[in-house]
Amino acid sequence: MTDNRMYFANDEDAARQATYAAARDTFEFFWRELSWEYRRIVPGLEMAAVKLPFATDASAIDAPSHEHMWIFDVQFDGEQVSGSLLNDPEWFAGLTAGNAVSAPITDLEDWMYVVDGQVYGGLFGKLFGSKPAQVAATEQAPSEREHPMSENMGAKFDEGLRDQPDMVHFRDGAGWTPLQRDAAAGNDQPVSLLRKHGADASLRTPSGKTALDLARQMQWPRSVQLLEGDH
Repeated sequence: MTDNRMYFANDEDAARQATYAAARDTFEFFWRELSWEYRRIVPGLEMAAVKLPFATDASAIDAPSHEHMWIFDVQFDGEQVSGSLLNDPEWFAGLTAGNAVSAPITDLEDWMYVVDGQVYGGLFGKLFGSKPAQVAATEQAPSEREHPMSENMGAKFDEGLRDQPDMVHFRDGAGWTPLQRDAAAGNDQPVSLLRKHGADASLRTPSGKTALDLARQMQWPRSVQLLEGDH
């Protein structure tokens, strides 16, 4: 019986690690959705969060090695995922819901967002018995599809860049350009239009990444193709 329990535990841990890897492999779709959510005047997502692990105090009695917590108001700088705790942690006396936290993208365990009651992502819950996440059916690879807002706003985006040409060269509070933001999110039409209006693809983020580096990292083939034409 002990051997059987050990095998089940090992199988469960392997499955858990596989879901963590799948979440990291598909994070780009979550980030693309958030890139458009942050542009909206009226929010379109009912919820968007990622799950990150945090090492607990080893001296705490009965404490697990890590506490796994959901984070909202998610930001991503190409290296770190950051945001605010959704709930009060059980094993961290100094942290409460709403506190700012961050972790390397390599620590990401899960992500999910909700639109009109439909859940996208949530791979861990799908594996361990929660309501399965929904996935849109398509014959085209997800990374090769344009986000609907990217398709629909092309003309308006083009007009905005003509009317406000300085926006092409703008750097936000984190030191990122619009081209870098859209390349990381796989927003192909904005990437193409920003280049058309003179966005400098050689500029780097504070961590040293170009727009092409970000598109490659996030595995957006069309954005990579558009930016490789600059080299």
